[in-house]
Amino acid sequence: KKMEDKSPITLDVRTIESFGKDIYIKQDYGGELGGTVWDAALVLCKYFENEKKFPKGHFRGKRVIELGAGTGLVSIVLGLLGADVLVTDRLPLIPLLQENIKLNQMEERVTVKELEWADEESLNQLSAPFDYIVASDVVANCYSPTYVMFINVLDHCSDANTTFLMSMEKRSEQDLKFFQLLSSKFNWTRTPYEEMDEEWRSPDIGIFVCQKRMKEET
Repeated sequence: KKMEDKSPITLDVRTIESFGKDIYIKQDYGGELGGTVWDAALVLCKYFENEKKFPKGHFRGKRVIELGAGTGLVSIVLGLLGADVLVTDRLPLIPLLQENIKLNQMEERVTVKELEWADEESLNQLSAPFDYIVASDVVANCYSPTYVMFINVLDHCSDANTTFLMSMEKRSEQDLKFFQLLSSKFNWTRTPYEEMDEEWRSPDIGIFVCQKRMKEET
């Protein structure tokens, strides 16, 4: 049950196999950065297949929100695992998200919602807290102006029982500034390299497990 890209990168649709099922992801090369599948998302999806960390049925019925979802791949995989997922991103990516959810017949498990991180009204409409928050490749130097807003969203969507799982590819030392900010409200650890899938891992891609710090810890 290997996760494979079965179509050339030049095509609009990638076929990705996960948990024995083909997932079809339409990509948009002409618009937002989030319109294509990035390696960090694939690595995170493959990490979910680690049964020592996530026994069969672990995600069933869990309430999950994905932030900066892009193509929606991670949310679709979690939907397949039985989670109830709210998949979010900025308005330009909503049509692509809706198309991919429909393409994979995941409408009953995955709900699409526009979310601007600076929009307090939109945040207040979320049914927080969630059991899990997931995100992939939302930390990069080009996104650094959004870090404070992103951490505010994490804070809003979580409580002491929420787990935040994030995958990212380190592209520069500047990327590490995010973790200095994150540490003000969350404890975090990097998943050991040996716990990641042997084929779908890279020293440059990390998976981080984060928990909200309670007031007595600050």
